[in-house]
Amino acid sequence: MRKITIKLMLVSLVYLCSMGVNAQKIWKQVEGNTQSSVLSISKSQKTYETNLQTLTGILSSAPLRNNYLGRSNAIIELPDSKGNLKKYRVEEAPVFAPELQAQYPEIRSYAAYGIDDPTAFARFCVSPYKGVNGIILSGVKDETLVIEADLEDVNKTSFRARRSSNNGKQAFECTTEDDLVLASELYNSSDTFARSGDDGILHTFDLAMSVTGEYSQFHGGTLPLVNSAIAITVTRVNGVYETDFNVTMILV
Repeated sequence: MRKITIKLMLVSLVYLCSMGVNAQKIWKQVEGNTQSSVLSISKSQKTYETNLQTLTGILSSAPLRNNYLGRSNAIIELPDSKGNLKKYRVEEAPVFAPELQAQYPEIRSYAAYGIDDPTAFARFCVSPYKGVNGIILSGVKDETLVIEADLEDVNKTSFRARRSSNNGKQAFECTTEDDLVLASELYNSSDTFARSGDDGILHTFDLAMSVTGEYSQFHGGTLPLVNSAIAITVTRVNGVYETDFNVTMILV
């Protein structure tokens, strides 16, 4: 009788665990593309219905980066370029200074480290205003992806290859005047440019950002919507800066 009871308990435990796993599903692939802020859509783009409630529930247990010892137990899955779900270990990595974060607790940024793909590093922002947006950087070919929520439906998220995001449709022209003489003088008179950023220390810089009225109107015209859009941009930029030369920026 005791053996039967133990077996029933084990079966029940397995069933409950499987129910828990099913309840944790965040992504459901759907047909069609999201309405994007870029002019053209990559053929490699994949679109997902996003369970924001489940995602934010898991992320609420993510420890604050650089404020704990050990490894994070907050684990999520993110799609790769082929639609396969890959596991990541997540830490909260704010792009808001504490005072600003207190004003907008619903806008959060995270850093995620690949488990299935150890070369992968994701930086993404989650909010009820703009959904899930960010970037995945990977040493695996074609696995560096842009994450972008639909402009009209925050519960839809696209993942697309970064290299084909614009397909050359958006022309870019740098209008900054290069002062080669001044640059040469600075280079020769200072050792600033000779310093290596690869010292194993994450250097934090305060960032004050202003935007135009047109930018504000495009993103909804309210402070929460505009600040959410700014947080997305800084989160993506930090993903590149942190990877390339150990620099991160905090909005003040």
